[in-house]
Amino acid sequence: MAFRRVLLSHLRRPPRPACSSLSPPHVASSPSRPSTAIALFQSRLFSTPTDLDSELSRLRDDSISGLGGHGLDFADLGQDLIGAGAANHDLLTRHVISLLDSYHDLTGLPWWVVIVSSTVAFRTALLPLLILQRKQTKTISQFLPQLPPFWPPKGSGRSVVEHFMLFRRERKALGCPSFLWIPAYFSIQISCFFMWITSIRRMSLDHHPGFDTGGALWFQNLTEIPNGLYGPLFPFLIAGLHYTNTQVAFSASSVHKVDKFAELAKTFKIFLNLMTFALYFLAFQMPQGSLVYWSTNLSFSIAQQAILKHPLVSSKLGLQGNDTVQKEAGNPILANINEAKLTDPSVKGRLISGHKLTPKELVGLSAKYLSGGHKEKSIPLLRLALEKDPEYLQAMVILGQALYQKEEFAEAAKYLEQAASKV
Repeated sequence: MAFRRVLLSHLRRPPRPACSSLSPPHVASSPSRPSTAIALFQSRLFSTPTDLDSELSRLRDDSISGLGGHGLDFADLGQDLIGAGAANHDLLTRHVISLLDSYHDLTGLPWWVVIVSSTVAFRTALLPLLILQRKQTKTISQFLPQLPPFWPPKGSGRSVVEHFMLFRRERKALGCPSFLWIPAYFSIQISCFFMWITSIRRMSLDHHPGFDTGGALWFQNLTEIPNGLYGPLFPFLIAGLHYTNTQVAFSASSVHKVDKFAELAKTFKIFLNLMTFALYFLAFQMPQGSLVYWSTNLSFSIAQQAILKHPLVSSKLGLQGNDTVQKEAGNPILANINEAKLTDPSVKGRLISGHKLTPKELVGLSAKYLSGGHKEKSIPLLRLALEKDPEYLQAMVILGQALYQKEEFAEAAKYLEQAASKV
């Protein structure tokens, strides 16, 4: 503001007397003071006084320094923000380092054993979350064939937002879990991984007490990066474990077997496979203390995937996969045949009154008849199911399909349109 006031004050000075050199030809100039007029012409009209230059420069510098004095120095502000983020990160690493120090002081074990055992303990603590995520992912893979595509089909007339809202309503109507369960465990694990490996790297680079002699075999000094004859062992180990973990993880996952995720999963797997080469060279730049943690973490992941994939373990935990489930989920007729097989044996060999059956049981039996080609027997059961539950969407769809097979197109279209309106 001071700079602006001084500038305006100079601009508002009263005008100087007109110089004779600028007077019109018919006005006579004063012959007594020609040199004064020329001096005024040169100094006032075509040049800036030196005292004004110096004064303006001084006020400009004072204004800029004044901004900085009032806390508006953006460079300092950026440094403060960066420093605050670094302080929060340091706070987390200090907690991890303090935890590892306490464990080491309590047990007296070598540092490499402390790193390995603490990694195993921490990953074991995350195991219940992984099991829950696997169950939710398995449920999602069963519901996926019944959901609309992720992007609006051509000619649908729906925007991306409208199609997303439709997809969301369909997912909730079917009882399908949130898709956030798919990256849930990975997000938590990768965050903890970076926090843990950064903390151990800090300990290695700061020559934490005992780290220089806390290793074993070829990695006696945990503060050094891989070097010497045995230097490539850790990089080869890290790269090999990463590649093996990728293959095991994708073979154990059920989501990538669904068509809607097949291409995305294939691309992501290729990316992870290519990362193997990058990780090999990256391992040469990391201290051996961090590589001990990294190799232990990867080894635990492979063992964990192999154990959970075992049929006995997966069945005990409710993770047993069944490829036919996905096909049945995409076809209501096959799904209800399976239900009919579960409900029918108890009444086999005797007559059943359809009025005593629930709509779900009626649809199951009608689907069984329909799969055997007995459309005439299935249609009355479906009509009875709709009499008991007029809003039963699955009964409408199957009845529409049965009538379509009987070439009763008008009535079939009626039930199918009614089902579509309820979606």
